[in-house]
Amino acid sequence: MKVFCTDFDLLVGIPSAEDSLMTSLYLRGDHTLLNSGKRVMITSWMSGLSYMPQLVVRIDRAGKGFEPRFAERYYRRAAWGVALADRQLVLDRLSQRMDPGVAYSFDGSLAVGDFCPIEELRSSRVTLLETEGATPLRESSDPLPLPSDDRINEVVSATAQLYLLKTGDCICFPLGDEYKTIEGGHYLFIAEGDQELLRIGIE
Repeated sequence: MKVFCTDFDLLVGIPSAEDSLMTSLYLRGDHTLLNSGKRVMITSWMSGLSYMPQLVVRIDRAGKGFEPRFAERYYRRAAWGVALADRQLVLDRLSQRMDPGVAYSFDGSLAVGDFCPIEELRSSRVTLLETEGATPLRESSDPLPLPSDDRINEVVSATAQLYLLKTGDCICFPLGDEYKTIEGGHYLFIAEGDQELLRIGIE
């Protein structure tokens, strides 16, 4: 199983155009996947954590080298996700010429909710909430923005130019323009009204 991310430029703080896939695409290991309801620890070797909400599209048909107009044949379901990163550690490791996928990845650094038809996600109004215990600290006033169908198809197709996509592979799309820091003792929720769709805690 491969996990493709498309937010490397945002991770390292380099402004980029939306279509610059070749500079923003990198691979993560499947050990980074984390189920909703779990906790992530800020360990002694970390300088801190930042987060970015994600749309995680799951490939359900093997394919390679297809055009964007055929891309929707290769996926049907997606899930809400949250990527976590120690950005300073990433920059330090990259300065030592470490592979970006290794520099970024650590166990449980990509929380993913339940997969459902992508049309259901488009019809929902989902927000991201950060809390300290029961106290809300930061809540998005607008629903999380989803990439357009054309954008998803372009990225899926472009990824398939480089890799053989297999059933179960995931492609992640950032749903923001910057990573935000989070402290230990805080929680992140993705919810639609009172319905919790994804929850992770930071220790």
